[in-house]
Amino acid sequence: MSTSWVCEHYYPELVERNPLANPFLEAASVLGSQWVILSLGEKWKVNPKLRDAVALSPAVLPFAAAANNTFLIAKAYAARHPETVKAFPLFGSLVLGSVVAYAGAKRWASCLVE
Repeated sequence: MSTSWVCEHYYPELVERNPLANPFLEAASVLGSQWVILSLGEKWKVNPKLRDAVALSPAVLPFAAAANNTFLIAKAYAARHPETVKAFPLFGSLVLGSVVAYAGAKRWASCLVE
């Protein structure tokens, strides 16, 4: 969710490219998917261990979105500041994107505490 927040606040051009970059949509999709899986598994009397294991699968959605957003942030940062990633374009942009994602997560967490 933090990468979506970074996209939304610092890179508005990425929101147009990735309209699903919304932290609340990511959280709602995970929780909603898990609720549907658990309730249907209960209704259809599926083995509880299997039902719980399958209910964990939607947790991958934010990681997929975060990986996509990190790549988009890294590309946008590299386009804005080409002098910082001149030597290692792909590696440098991925590292910078990870740093931006970490900083966004830290800032987002501090906003929740306030």
